[in-house]
Amino acid sequence: MDQKINSIQRTVRVLSHICHQKHGVKVAELARSFHTSSPAIYNYLKSLQKEGFIFKDEISGRFRATFRIVELASVVQENNDLTEITYPLLGKLSEELKSTVHLAIQEGDLGVCISKVGNSQAIPSITRVGMSFDLYPTALGKVLLAYLSEEMFADYVDRISLVPYTEKTITDRKALEHELSETRRRGYSIDNEEHRQGLHAVGVPVFDHTDEVVASISTMIPSSISEKQLEDTVQSMRTVAREISQTLGNTNSRD
Repeated sequence: MDQKINSIQRTVRVLSHICHQKHGVKVAELARSFHTSSPAIYNYLKSLQKEGFIFKDEISGRFRATFRIVELASVVQENNDLTEITYPLLGKLSEELKSTVHLAIQEGDLGVCISKVGNSQAIPSITRVGMSFDLYPTALGKVLLAYLSEEMFADYVDRISLVPYTEKTITDRKALEHELSETRRRGYSIDNEEHRQGLHAVGVPVFDHTDEVVASISTMIPSSISEKQLEDTVQSMRTVAREISQTLGNTNSRD
């Protein structure tokens, strides 16, 4: 059984690797990446090809992912009530802010973007639907972490490494605890170039009927934003987050 599970894990990892290669990848390249033989890699490729997840470009000899991945992702998104409920409200927020808006949830030790609305040219977004990311250096992630119980947060920090993405990334546990405390006090999070150089963002929480945070909303903000503009942006985001929370059955009236 363990051998079968390991084979499934390796197959999924091979598929993930191929999906991230813009121009595809050859068998020998995969073998080097996974520190195994070409025949072993080819067995995984045959399974993926049979199920329609990859195809071989006969001219270049490279294996590439098919749109079967996109099809499955679309089905997951359609079946996710949260994305269905929030999409119109996120659209309204995006139009008001004239900015791209993201919705994310926590999965394990990572955040996952489950919805993205708008396409701001002024401040381009690098986040894609389905993209996973570390929680601690992002506005989306800080909101999700800020409302964890002390025990859950301690377990999270014990499991991960606070790796610096930029020179502004918070990599000290005590400093991160203070930042999350400030996030709870303010009711919103700030990413001050902590995940990507030159990118700033703000995030707010979404609560469910049990008053637990189930998602976060974020948008990019200019580095030159004034205090008044930040207040207005956060207020607009809070209003939409409150509407979504109420739709999920939350009755706590927050400012």
